[in-house]
Amino acid sequence: MEHFHNEDNDTVSTIEFKDEDSVSTIPIKDEDSLSYEGDPPLPHNTHLYFDDNGQEISREDYLEQERESQEWVFHTSQLPERFVIRHPRVLLHFIRFIDSLNEINNGDETFMMDAIPHETLGRILSHSSIISPPTEFKDDAYELVDRMMRHIDLSG
Repeated sequence: MEHFHNEDNDTVSTIEFKDEDSVSTIPIKDEDSLSYEGDPPLPHNTHLYFDDNGQEISREDYLEQERESQEWVFHTSQLPERFVIRHPRVLLHFIRFIDSLNEINNGDETFMMDAIPHETLGRILSHSSIISPPTEFKDDAYELVDRMMRHIDLSG
């Protein structure tokens, strides 16, 4: 093995390879300076973007989707600090509204309900239309119980 310096002042070694017809040398750099100095690698996408249906989309399509979603935004007038809810059906509509609102909003737009005390949850679930719901309210009663249980976990 021979060592020499090339025009870039890199240390280069050569290894002789012998075959039946000739002897040749192939220059190689010392191990500590081995590197590929070709074109820089092409950038590749390290993030995935999805549309509202969960399908993968390009970054450009995602940014367009975000821009369009910001075009359809409205602010309500100031709402009361507290609502008075007197029936499980109204409570279900209220919680559906909160869940729908929070599904799309983020950050400071998210509505955080106060923790629901267990005593309050017990009173809610003891209403006669939840314990023995009429046939036309049965699915709504089950949905209300399910949403309340999810909110009790989120609230406290």
